[in-house]
Amino acid sequence: MATITGFNEIRNPDNAGIRRRIIVEYTGPASYETGGDSYSTADNGPGIGVLEFVPGMIASDGTNVYLVWWDKANAKLIWFVSSTGNEVANGFDLSGAGTWVEACGK
Repeated sequence: MATITGFNEIRNPDNAGIRRRIIVEYTGPASYETGGDSYSTADNGPGIGVLEFVPGMIASDGTNVYLVWWDKANAKLIWFVSSTGNEVANGFDLSGAGTWVEACGK
């Protein structure tokens, strides 16, 4: 599983209509599993009990760029290599890549 480096929020959870929104710093897993890295409400810290939406993200390790997409049905973040569009290979080390995750829910 990847690392949420503390709940480093840009600011405290805020309201967006009737939803809560939180932004956390996210570092990729040391050994990526095909199908995605688990990501659920527990990874957001306090403030969101039901995770409803996570927008797509761009992550980088300083050399490579990755697209990260949330699979709501399976509660996973799926990593893709931006130059090929392919999912990152099973077992690939993404611990040097990071991004910010914006999570919305109630």
